[in-house]
Amino acid sequence: MAKRTQDFGVPIFTGVSPLLSGRQADFLHNEVPGIVVPEQVRIHMAGSEGDEGRARGLALAREISRAALERFPGVYLITPFLKYSTTVELAAFARSL
Repeated sequence: MAKRTQDFGVPIFTGVSPLLSGRQADFLHNEVPGIVVPEQVRIHMAGSEGDEGRARGLALAREISRAALERFPGVYLITPFLKYSTTVELAAFARSL
C-alpha cells in the first residue's frame, strides 16, 4: 500500500483495533462487510477469551502497529468495546517506537 499511496501528497494513517477474543475475530470476519480477518489470525485467536484473548489481540495489534509505522507516519487506534485501557496500552507502545 505504501507504493500505491506515495504520490497522494497526504499522510496515510492505518487504523488498528485490537481483537479481544476468538469469537470477535470470527464475527468480524464473517458478519461485518469489508472486514477480512486473515485465517492465520483467526486460528491464533481461536478459543481465546478474557485476559488471554486481550493479551493475544494486543500482541497482534502491536505487530500491526510496528509494521504500519515503518511505512507510514502514524496509526489511529480504535477502542474495542470501550476497553480504554487496551487503547492506552497500545498508544504507549506506538509512541515508544
